[in-house]
Amino acid sequence: MKTVAIEKGTSLTELYRSLGGDYPKFFKMDIQCKLGYLLVEKLLQDAPDRFVPRKDVAVLVFSRSGSLADDKAFAATLDTFPSPAHFVYTLPNTVCGEIAIRNRFMGETRSYVLDSFDPEILGELVLEAFLDEESSSVIAIWADAPSEEEWEARAWLFTAQDLMPAHHCCHHGEGGCHHGEGHHEGGCCHGEGHGEGSCCHGEGHGEGQHEGCCHHKGE
Repeated sequence: MKTVAIEKGTSLTELYRSLGGDYPKFFKMDIQCKLGYLLVEKLLQDAPDRFVPRKDVAVLVFSRSGSLADDKAFAATLDTFPSPAHFVYTLPNTVCGEIAIRNRFMGETRSYVLDSFDPEILGELVLEAFLDEESSSVIAIWADAPSEEEWEARAWLFTAQDLMPAHHCCHHGEGGCHHGEGHHEGGCCHGEGHGEGSCCHGEGHGEGQHEGCCHHKGE
């Protein structure tokens, strides 16, 4: 599993340029789409065969505010002339389309609006996405931007290997995945998870549980 984030206060234009800056449409996007775009750029900047069309990558986008920032910007134009440039971003799932077009993803895409960040729901939906036999990896994004100035942005890249059954990996080694107690770093556990960054289905007591996507309790 790989995870990235964009810290509040970051210049998105400077970040865009530092990541290559080869997609001028970026400047037309609303704030949520910019965040989603940049998170995926950070996740995949070293990926081989980057822009080969793929059906095996699922994209799940989560937020609390959805397209609210652009909804407000569009509403402000209604007294004069409604802005088509804002109107195209007045749906929370537009970010999924922008990511799919940019990266030539042709697999499953979904957008969810939640009351708050919920790692349990995120984890369950990531697992559900892997039920599609074509999905070999899942990109999960939390991109919440109630305004141009306020946002939360982080993303995770999960592969099928992250969810391998116990008999396919080391039971007690670093990075292992097993179904008893998980005391190792980076583990994907189905019992108690005490390792750093573990993705657990029982109780999570280690560091990084928020990022590691625990399915029951994270302390």
